[in-house]
Amino acid sequence: MEEEKKVFILNPTTPENWNEYYKLAHEFDGYAAFPENLKLFAGEVMKGWYEAGALPDDLNLLRASLFQEARSSRFITGYPGEEDMPYLDALVAKIKMLMSANTAEMERAQDFPTL
Repeated sequence: MEEEKKVFILNPTTPENWNEYYKLAHEFDGYAAFPENLKLFAGEVMKGWYEAGALPDDLNLLRASLFQEARSSRFITGYPGEEDMPYLDALVAKIKMLMSANTAEMERAQDFPTL
């Protein structure tokens, strides 16, 4: 059985739910999804949210954006503080909503008989 990896919060001002977000971020390989331009696309998602309060409906792009935030916070900017959480909260909420919708669509598709 694989041992669960622990995420350590290094900054005492980092909100507790960052642990959950960090784990969710690493369930998706943003580098594989956007190998050449992950930072560019993630930056555009963040810019759209800060400028217009809007997030795209592309689940892969949203998950890659969360992945980029996790990698960036770990290696470049430091762990997020309270001021970063509104964007991260919105990102995770939209990801969970779209993941939920995708699961419901797959379950409905199984209700149809195959020929």
